[in-house]
Amino acid sequence: MLARIQNDFTRCGVVGEATNKLVGYLAVVSRKLEAPLAITIQLTSAAGKSSLMDAVLAFMPEEERITLKGVALLDFDKATLKPQAREVLDDTIAETKEKLQSYHVEHRHITVTGHTDSVGSDAYNQRL
Repeated sequence: MLARIQNDFTRCGVVGEATNKLVGYLAVVSRKLEAPLAITIQLTSAAGKSSLMDAVLAFMPEEERITLKGVALLDFDKATLKPQAREVLDDTIAETKEKLQSYHVEHRHITVTGHTDSVGSDAYNQRL
């Protein structure tokens, strides 16, 4: 079965990152379980985090996805949220609650993570 999943990724044009693709896929398909998996993608700057995330999410029905793609919630060189970020996150929380209710799930713990841009060294961005 794992080989079939890898082959599906390859047919979709995604090569490399075999372990990360499988772990991401398992997290996606576990989304309706009582205790779904959660992952954080950590790679060096410009190493393809967004591409890997997009590839994994392609195996999830679009109507079940919630993304903040293209939304900068942090100022450059800062680790604190922008003032308008609260509104974006509140809207995302409301959307997430609606989707969870459609799964007939009463409560889930949701973790929101982010990453720096590719400016600066990996060591600097990790500290930030």
